Amino acid sequence: MSSQSKIVVGKVVDSLNIPLENATIIASSMLNKDDFKFASSNSKGDFSLDLKVGISYKIAVSYIGFIDYVKEIYPEQQTNSLLIKLTPSTESLREIVIQYKVEPILIKKDTVVFDVSKFTNGNERKLKDQLQKLPGMQVSKNGTVTYQGKQVKTTLVESGSFFGGSSKIAVENIPADAVDKIVLLDNFSEVDFMKQVEESGDLIMNVVLKKEKKKFAFGDITAGHSDNNYYKLHSNLFYYSPKRSLSSIVDFNNNGTNTLEFTDVFRLESGIFSSYSKNKKKIDNNLFQFAVSNDRVTKTNGKFIATNYNEKINAKTSLETYFIYGASNNLMQNDYFIQYANNSNLNNETRNTLDRQNSDFILFNLKINTKPAKDVNIKYVLNLKDSNDKSGNNIISSSDLATNFFDTNNINESKSFNHFFEYNRKINSRKYQTFVINHAYSEGVIDKNWLSNAPFLQDYLPLQNDTSYSLNKEVALKTNSFDITYSSYWKPNSRNTFTISALGDLNLQNVAETDRQVLTDNSFVAFYPNVFGNKIANKDVKISTNLEYKLQVKKWTNTFSFELENINRKFRNFDQEIDIQKVNFKPNYRSDYKFSEAHFLQFDYQFLNNLASLAQLSKGLVINSFNSVYEGNGNLMFEQAHSFALTYNRRNVFKRYYFDLFSFYNRTNNPIRNGVLLSGINQSSQPIYINAPSDNFTFRGSFTKNLKNFDVILSSKLSMLNYTQQTNDMLSAVNVNNNTFGITLKTNNVEWPQIGVGYEKGYNTYKSKSETEYQSDFLFADIEIELLDNLIFKGDYNYTSNEVNDSKNYYQLANAQLEYGKSNNPWLFNLGVTNVFNSKTINSNSISNYVSAYSSTRILPRIAMLKATYKF
Repeated sequence: MSSQSKIVVGKVVDSLNIPLENATIIASSMLNKDDFKFASSNSKGDFSLDLKVGISYKIAVSYIGFIDYVKEIYPEQQTNSLLIKLTPSTESLREIVIQYKVEPILIKKDTVVFDVSKFTNGNERKLKDQLQKLPGMQVSKNGTVTYQGKQVKTTLVESGSFFGGSSKIAVENIPADAVDKIVLLDNFSEVDFMKQVEESGDLIMNVVLKKEKKKFAFGDITAGHSDNNYYKLHSNLFYYSPKRSLSSIVDFNNNGTNTLEFTDVFRLESGIFSSYSKNKKKIDNNLFQFAVSNDRVTKTNGKFIATNYNEKINAKTSLETYFIYGASNNLMQNDYFIQYANNSNLNNETRNTLDRQNSDFILFNLKINTKPAKDVNIKYVLNLKDSNDKSGNNIISSSDLATNFFDTNNINESKSFNHFFEYNRKINSRKYQTFVINHAYSEGVIDKNWLSNAPFLQDYLPLQNDTSYSLNKEVALKTNSFDITYSSYWKPNSRNTFTISALGDLNLQNVAETDRQVLTDNSFVAFYPNVFGNKIANKDVKISTNLEYKLQVKKWTNTFSFELENINRKFRNFDQEIDIQKVNFKPNYRSDYKFSEAHFLQFDYQFLNNLASLAQLSKGLVINSFNSVYEGNGNLMFEQAHSFALTYNRRNVFKRYYFDLFSFYNRTNNPIRNGVLLSGINQSSQPIYINAPSDNFTFRGSFTKNLKNFDVILSSKLSMLNYTQQTNDMLSAVNVNNNTFGITLKTNNVEWPQIGVGYEKGYNTYKSKSETEYQSDFLFADIEIELLDNLIFKGDYNYTSNEVNDSKNYYQLANAQLEYGKSNNPWLFNLGVTNVFNSKTINSNSISNYVSAYSSTRILPRIAMLKATYKF
């Protein structure tokens, strides 16, 4: 105890003296209503408050289902622990997400509600600025939102989907002055009654708007320009009413701003399949390029237009649709120094590349959700996508053997149509059922061209003599898949749940791949068919039955799953015929132990038995790049693996004390790996079975502790990979270790400047016939401080160094901005400088099975931009 404060402790119990966990305790100063402290009771009902002496406080204790408890105390007079006994309420209570109370934080089992105004000071401009000041919340620079270490999967606004649930779009575009509360829901289920039998484990965030914004149009427009002709135009428009909502975002820029993020793109794509389908499809996603950070370019131009419309057609039916258009034009420049291992013909290569990329896509999504009866939910989702990618590069490759020039041009066009129908029904309190139909169709065309001043890949291809050498690849792809899943759930009591599922899946694929030489007179020389290229017709039929049993014994839940699948494959490729018929038995097990709502341990085991991919089976020799070719292997069938995952989490939202630990181990007994033959800078690869297991172990953990006005975060990431690699017909054991340790210190007092500093140290080793070690150091800092009334300074800095075999390189980046705007004035002005030091390159090191590479990537120059924003 200091001379100015005292720790007051207490215990919250019910009328039977049973401890109540997660009760909310608020201590409000009787002198200043904005001066309050808060705490939450732990699993034993205990809590503590650090209160100022000489001031009286009103202690308010609330717990869902109980009458609120209120008492006035003087901290200096409290010599004993407070015993707070709550009386059950006789009123029927609604869910907390509907019945909000005016308190800083409310907790009910899987639900946490933040009153945003209690943690912010009014200087915040976007939702992102507010979230960073809420206890346990973190927002990364790429827009990923986490709460107590767990990532938010979906973001809603007024309980309605917002651009498919995109967190990045929400946090960087929703105005702060429109936000009233933030609600976090764990184990969220879109179909309410299905939560009784299916725990999703998903964490979602619902943004609750202020009353005056719930039937109101609001938004902002931003325009910015720099003296070296960089610009940014950005607008947000939001309209919300009880029946419908409309959101629109437009962004044009050439300063490297990125609107989408990897998690958003994956969600926009993965959402086209029902979560209740037992057939988890892999997504061949060509939209990820729009989520790549655009700071590692020499020139860029991006366009992004998105609209989101939601309407409650009636009390039972709702409609949601969103449309997204994106386009980007990027120019990139990279320099590589490559050292080859296990290559008797070559030691070193210097490679200079100038890459160009022009991409655009259109994405349309429609979802109709209806509840024709209280215990029935029907959903239909339609997704259309059209994308085009035109890219290329100029390459200069200089080695001990020769200097070659390459010019490549690539065109990738694809279209897809996906839709599904989902039916969920609650028969009674014990029986539930789901029925899902998925259909997906896609087609695409790939056209690649390589041009060089000298022959290349001549060891593998029958090239004709010419003044220059050009190769062309054309690929046509078509996929059509259809699957049906029926699941029946029986929950005879709170301890036992049985699920029986039946799945039928039909997957048709056609691939035509042609490689040829283009002569200078524009005539073509086709390489021998049936030796080069592929003409694939494949049909996969899968019929499976899955039995799942879930047993809950008090705090311990065990889930046993057994799948019996019958797989039939008919693969045709010219004269190559492969017929596979196999019955697989796949057991899975999951164990969850909840010590308390904020303390759990989870173990998961899966047996994996995956079919070889079409590319791995196809025997035709194909061109991969200007220095590599690939040939499949028709002898491959399945790859079997065992995976184990262990998760431990312990948290206290008010003290900001929590662990987040995760470990993963995977063993593949008959791994399929590419055997590689090296010849100079060229390589050919073919997938083969390796008669030795491969092991992959990963561990990551973080520990956060609140030290009054500061947060200390300790983190670590460890990974170990052991496998056998075949290079030039020789087998060698490979061991790769990557270890990273970090510490971060940041302020958490809203009245203080927001300052964070951190350091990460990386140790990495690659062991095979030789050993390579490299280390990395990453130092970062950021600050936000109010210099004068309404004048805010924001800045960030990072320093990165890499050291490989006593060779060291480093780079540093910094950004700064001054922001001026009055809370009651619609105008906001921002003077920002990116790449303050005008750094020219970003450097990195990498190691693979047979090469180690140092790369230097050119980046955008220093940009000083003045931006003006008008809010309406």
